[in-house]
Amino acid sequence: MHYIVKTSLAAASAFALTATFAASAKAPTGEDILVNSPKGMAKQMESWRQNATRDLNRKLELADRFRKTARPQGIVQVRFELDQDGRAVNMWTQSNTAGTSGEKAAKWAIRRMRSLDDAPGAGANGRTFQANIIFATSLRQKEQLAAKLGKMERSRLAAGGAADAVVILGS
Repeated sequence: MHYIVKTSLAAASAFALTATFAASAKAPTGEDILVNSPKGMAKQMESWRQNATRDLNRKLELADRFRKTARPQGIVQVRFELDQDGRAVNMWTQSNTAGTSGEKAAKWAIRRMRSLDDAPGAGANGRTFQANIIFATSLRQKEQLAAKLGKMERSRLAAGGAADAVVILGS
């Protein structure tokens, strides 16, 4: 059976941002909500978002090759900060329905990402990043978990405050 992994990476500001970044979510009506950044930055952010998501997906595929346990199924949300070299540090699990093996695979992949320090804007200092990772073994399961993740993200955005200053990466 083909193994499906869907990732979304989010960068959350731990302080009030001086610039607004592109973010997207689904309204209760199912329509996209898009908050755009200043002209030019949205294009840079979209390009970076795509590169970071591809990087994370490659690392997750590599983690799957070395797996010695059953494939995880569920959603893992991992938050982390970046050091001065753009490497993930101070990692913690925000939520996890994929068990220990899913959490380990997610953290392993994030630690090996090399595209995080290329984020456009005011830089990564003071920001908390969030990776939303879906582990699924079928397209149907992936779609169900994606719907659940969408509800989780809408709730987070509705809560407002620092939690809504997020750049969503991934599909």
